[in-house]
Amino acid sequence: MKKRLALLATSLAIFVNWNVLAFDVTSYRYGNSDQGANTNESTLSLDNVDPWDFGLKATVPIQGQIYGAPLIKTINNKSLVFIATQQNVVAAINATNGAVVWSRTLTNYGTPVPSDDTGSGDIQPFIGICSTPVIDNWNWLYLISKSKTNYGGMDHYVQAIYKINAATGAINSTYKFADTGFDGNNYYYRTNPSSGDPYVIGYGDGSITSTISLASGRRILNVSTNVVYFNALRQMNRPGLTLVNGTVYAAFASHGDNGPYHGWVLGFNTTSLALNSVLNTTPNGGLAGSWQSGGCVASDSAGNLYLETGNGSFNGFQTNSRGIPIDANYGDCFLKISPDSSTLTTPNPNGWGLKVADYFTPYNNQSINDADLDVGSCGPVVISSGNKTFILGTGKDGSMYSMSSTNMGKFDPNTNHCLQTINQAVGNGGEWTGFSTPSYLNNRFYYFAAGDYGKQFTYTNGLIGSWYTDGDGIVRTDVQTPNTYNWPGANTSISANGNKSAIVWAIDRDASVLRAFRSTDLLEIWNSTMSQADNLSNALKFTVPIVANGQVYVGTDGALFIYGLVPAARN
Repeated sequence: MKKRLALLATSLAIFVNWNVLAFDVTSYRYGNSDQGANTNESTLSLDNVDPWDFGLKATVPIQGQIYGAPLIKTINNKSLVFIATQQNVVAAINATNGAVVWSRTLTNYGTPVPSDDTGSGDIQPFIGICSTPVIDNWNWLYLISKSKTNYGGMDHYVQAIYKINAATGAINSTYKFADTGFDGNNYYYRTNPSSGDPYVIGYGDGSITSTISLASGRRILNVSTNVVYFNALRQMNRPGLTLVNGTVYAAFASHGDNGPYHGWVLGFNTTSLALNSVLNTTPNGGLAGSWQSGGCVASDSAGNLYLETGNGSFNGFQTNSRGIPIDANYGDCFLKISPDSSTLTTPNPNGWGLKVADYFTPYNNQSINDADLDVGSCGPVVISSGNKTFILGTGKDGSMYSMSSTNMGKFDPNTNHCLQTINQAVGNGGEWTGFSTPSYLNNRFYYFAAGDYGKQFTYTNGLIGSWYTDGDGIVRTDVQTPNTYNWPGANTSISANGNKSAIVWAIDRDASVLRAFRSTDLLEIWNSTMSQADNLSNALKFTVPIVANGQVYVGTDGALFIYGLVPAARN
């Protein structure tokens, strides 16, 4: 009893002193490297995350499905939790008592898009805000919404970026960066070269002939050429937003592979929201979207971006002297993307303001593409060690790849030149299994893939260890959970106090259960079914639990669940 009372007092003290002890979560999974670890958690520990001291504290009803990860920011000495939904609702919730501080439905450009309009039932019934927003140091919250409206006798699909005051919910500014009309057969874009929809030069899927402005010496000429425009109906912003050096980056794929679509990365200036960069992964082909099971566009300390692409056009047999595909198409690739000096009127092969600096794709790129085994089924993790930076990622077939940021490996039809490949490392040898973005801490990372056990691997100087192949040819690890997890597995996160009391958190979506594991041996120490009072419901695929300041936040279909230390009397 004394232990429980002491823990309750500690929990209450944390609530009172948010301004002293609060840890902010302002982007997907705690930071741009996407390692998924919060090492500033001093309240929750291996001693109190148990059925007696830990449980459900509040359930906050919200209109719509919360696919993006919750964010946490202390503003005016009050800790707020920010969520956004597919109904284009964005809200701030008091972390102490679960009260809604403000809620706003974004109606500037219409209503959320009915899922049936996209031809995909993957997300039902509406599509609005799908990705994780981002918050800057000045308490501006940035998000991207999708809407439908009708004017001129035609349905129009709009994608827009919003800049919102995180303290009050007031909209500071918006920018409608794409507006696509659709009459059931044809698409209509805004084609003004300086103020129209984002575009790149190319003859890829959905391209049309358009007049654009290009520099010729000191002159600007209007040139008629093939152009690929951003299609606001077909493109979907699933990866979390990323803020780097005053630019908000957003990546896009499709709704259920319904085309025409491409992989896009768009950069927006945080002050004006104007576009400052555009990159298309298949300007002369198709597909190669970036969806990553919701994982963000990762970045390193130098400002380079990293993402994975799905199935799509790739020709590694026609490259320039640096091994770069001549047609600038990057289906099923890991990409390193860097800012460059190109502009709208002086573009590079993939766009302007950003360029593909390096890439890696497996030697069996074509067979991966043919079998719908996207390399880009999870987000890449960026890991720095000394003066070296490594990239870790997995494809839909469960194969695992480790790369150096200075030489990712490019393409060879005979063998891989990345640092390491482990075929079907996760997923028990099955296909459509590698949907788990790993979390990383203390030279160990954790995968909870579909149809497989949760697994712990070691990672030293870019090399994956602590694994072996059993008699059936299945990859096993020295440390793994006793139970397997159904599709789609889980995107995990980690809480720890420095290197101590590390806990791996996972949402078992198939069973709608929140689970907590001791990181050293993956012993399950708590789950939300141990007490009926803690039950989680309506979990969504690819969502990730976020831990901060003694509480765990889980977004679901219609509610935010808040877990933390609970009074002894409740038990």
